[in-house]
Amino acid sequence: KTVAVATACVRHAENGKQFLDDIYQKTGITARLLSGEEEASLALKGVLSVFDNNKGDFLIMDIGGGSTEFIVTKHGTVSLMESLPLGVVYLTEKHLFSDPPLSREITTLKEKVFTILFANSSVFKKITPEMRQKLKFIGTAGTVTTLAAMDLQMTEYEPDKINGHLLTRSAIENLYQKMIDLPSRQRKKIPGLEPGREIVIIAGTVIVLAAMYLLDTHELRVSDAGLLEGILLNATG
Repeated sequence: KTVAVATACVRHAENGKQFLDDIYQKTGITARLLSGEEEASLALKGVLSVFDNNKGDFLIMDIGGGSTEFIVTKHGTVSLMESLPLGVVYLTEKHLFSDPPLSREITTLKEKVFTILFANSSVFKKITPEMRQKLKFIGTAGTVTTLAAMDLQMTEYEPDKINGHLLTRSAIENLYQKMIDLPSRQRKKIPGLEPGREIVIIAGTVIVLAAMYLLDTHELRVSDAGLLEGILLNATG
């Protein structure tokens, strides 16, 4: 059984419909375009599938290439959900032109991320200080799993060690400071940094740290499972 879905990149593309039509014409496969809410819901299903205790209150962050989804659950039920235009590819192409990035480029990137999270996010506006005390913050997708692999200094990626790994804000800050001073050719030599992610990892790390600052949290749990696993679970019932 083949299941194909399209996410934020195709949602935002001017030729998104034509792209999906071309896929069907060339392969016979109908790719379903997910809404931001569907993408967030499926990511949630995938993330919680690897945690034994998944009935608490969670804030799930799924950082993608074209968007970032935030999902808040209360007693295992979704209470808040949104998709924001904070994708690592988009932000990198829009704001980071130098290698390594210039300080003014980093400043502009941070301002963009904080503005969207602080001014445009319905989730962050609705999370009260009381909610923050109870919420367990979980991150998924390539940025977060790569940061976990770097924190663990993995030379070979091991999903079982990634699942449940606790990333501290100070550890992420240390990795970030190390990365922004290196050109990509040296950055990609850092143990645990997934090949091909040496350019976009900076924008992704800025998103992670901005979310942690706004939540006033120092801990982020990591899930190797996410959207792909959610799509699979949904397809198999």
